Amino acid sequence: MIISRRQSHEKVYTLKNASNESKKLIIEHPITSGSELVEPKDADDRTGTLYRFTQNLPAKETLSYKVREEAPLSERITLAQLRPDTFLSYSTNQEIPSNVRAALSGAIVLRRAADDADQNQKNLENQLSRLISEQDRIRRNLEAAGNQSPQGQEYLRRLAGLDNDIDDLNKRIDAATNDAQKAKREYDNYLATLSI
Repeated sequence: MIISRRQSHEKVYTLKNASNESKKLIIEHPITSGSELVEPKDADDRTGTLYRFTQNLPAKETLSYKVREEAPLSERITLAQLRPDTFLSYSTNQEIPSNVRAALSGAIVLRRAADDADQNQKNLENQLSRLISEQDRIRRNLEAAGNQSPQGQEYLRRLAGLDNDIDDLNKRIDAATNDAQKAKREYDNYLATLSI
């Protein structure tokens, strides 16, 4: 997304002729680098650093003369790399047209869904790591107690339960991985096909 703006620089010169004769004045206005003259449309003369405007000032009169320059500003944004809070900032910015804000709001929904699916997958993987650590701890205890002792039998029962939990969790991780990949694809496809 490219956001184009124009920055305006404006200065008003107030000139007062206290004499009884009309005067011809030259207003020298410094050129703002990177800007173009907007008001007035043209200068009477221009140097490398100044615009010059010639004005006739009647006797005992006051004149206001406005000079406005504008500079184009451009901001290039890679939507796929934006965080949701930045998306939200752009989608609520009233300077951005309403159809663009609506499209960005759609991207926020898909991005949050992708982030939630990814977080769900990570949470399940963390649970799996904890179960595997617990399984290793029980195996060490089983070796120390022996599998024929009452304590060893309890460890064997707990290992069997952990194996079932791990198998179930692996299935849930596979499903969560597919969900996360699907949500990411939907988000990427939305951005890739977004045309406003």
